[in-house]
Amino acid sequence: MHHAPFVSIIIPTCNRVVELAECLQAVYSSIGFASVDVEVIVSDDSKHKGINDSDLGRPYIRYSKGPQKGPAANRNHGALLALGEWLLFCDDDCIPSIEWLAAYAQKMKGSINVLEGCTKPLGIRRRLDEECPANETGGYLWSCNFAIRKATYERLKGFDENFPAAAMEDVDLRLRLLECGQQIEFISSAILFHAWRPKKGIRFIDSHVASTVYLVKKHPAQASLISQKVIVKNFVRYILKIWLAGLVVYKGAGCFRDLRLQVYNLSTRINASNSR
Repeated sequence: MHHAPFVSIIIPTCNRVVELAECLQAVYSSIGFASVDVEVIVSDDSKHKGINDSDLGRPYIRYSKGPQKGPAANRNHGALLALGEWLLFCDDDCIPSIEWLAAYAQKMKGSINVLEGCTKPLGIRRRLDEECPANETGGYLWSCNFAIRKATYERLKGFDENFPAAAMEDVDLRLRLLECGQQIEFISSAILFHAWRPKKGIRFIDSHVASTVYLVKKHPAQASLISQKVIVKNFVRYILKIWLAGLVVYKGAGCFRDLRLQVYNLSTRINASNSR
């Protein structure tokens, strides 16, 4: 490539060789469908090389070892290497549709600086204790599927790397964008599929709650996230609308593990609320 690309597709990865290969295959199919100059940056936090040699030999691709400081730092590292006017983020366990890049590229010609794609579940949910960051109507700006002008990203200094868990840093970025007056446009045709995955355990809940507390300190208007009244209300809603239905839909699969996680999450958030 003899000139700077218009779009830098950034794929942070860590210990997912098979998933990354499937992701890259879908990304390349989407590139072939679109008429836009691109580069693909794989920022790899794996302890050993997490990419197949056959993928390294593909055109457009740039590979770099990541900083091994978590997903936020890994995304920032990829963005630092990017040469494109636009940054387009895709997680390594996601499968972009063939229209994904073309849908983004069409909207990148406008005046909006932040674009949010449509994330749909891949496959069928088989257990209640599985999760997927679906976003089919917008309003979330999940880090697995969004685009932002590099200049805008740099002005905000990218993702905050100080969150205790790999969670809430995308919520923080969205809030900071809105606070500085940026519009976020949802593109329903920029479809990406995200796999169902088992929910993480109590250790992650501890760090996730710590991340929520950190978020509220940065954005006091989000205090409802650790409000006891809201926490209890959400737990009651979970029991009545999700857990009881899960017993029937999933025939009990994952229901009692999920309940234990929800109870632990409830108590941990209440403790965090009391200690503020």
